[in-house]
Amino acid sequence: MNKLPIDFRGITMKQKTRAFISKILVVSMAASLVLCCACGGKTGSQASTLAPTVSPLANFGNITVDVLGAGNFEGFNQTFHYPIDYYFPPISITWMRLIFNGLLQGAGPGSDTTYKVHGSISADGAWIESIIFSEEVYSTAGYPYFYQVTLNNIPLTRSLDPNGIDQAFCKKSSSDVQRFVGQIQYVDGGGFTYQGTDFGDPNCPARLTVKLAPGPGISSGDNKAYQNPGIIC
Repeated sequence: MNKLPIDFRGITMKQKTRAFISKILVVSMAASLVLCCACGGKTGSQASTLAPTVSPLANFGNITVDVLGAGNFEGFNQTFHYPIDYYFPPISITWMRLIFNGLLQGAGPGSDTTYKVHGSISADGAWIESIIFSEEVYSTAGYPYFYQVTLNNIPLTRSLDPNGIDQAFCKKSSSDVQRFVGQIQYVDGGGFTYQGTDFGDPNCPARLTVKLAPGPGISSGDNKAYQNPGIIC
């Protein structure tokens, strides 16, 4: 009879101990959850700073590229050296944050040309970090024509054109062009083999022009817009 109070007191202490430990676990889990949320919030903030949800150049709907140099070719046991202009007419582009893409099929006077462009810009919109543009002509005569040019680290300047329209552009000339040009692929089915493009030939001063402008680019039937600025060497 005398032991009953002692047993009950022992059970009561165990219950109190378990309750105390449970409280500690709950507090620890809550603290961990707060820390995780805090860390997660910081990472999300950093991510939004590095990758904005809207491109700083989203108001520009088309891009034009023009790269001129002196091409070197071999064919029929001879070496040829003449100007070559990688001209990419104003093509409509779509934005996905800092990345842009453009595609125009069935273009050109013969409706047999495909233009493609893909690129990315810096978070502040001051640079085109990389741009790859290409032109491919499906010739019915059996002489395919294709080029693809990669440009890197293109600085952009914002200004108004003569009509007061906002634009972002880059213009370089002579030997300064070379440092922006990455890889060039060129195929001419007329029997010539492409050897490379010289951007330091004094007889054919190199040029590079990249322009982003508002509004859509050319359409498949707009043949007049395919005329490039011309080759002056």
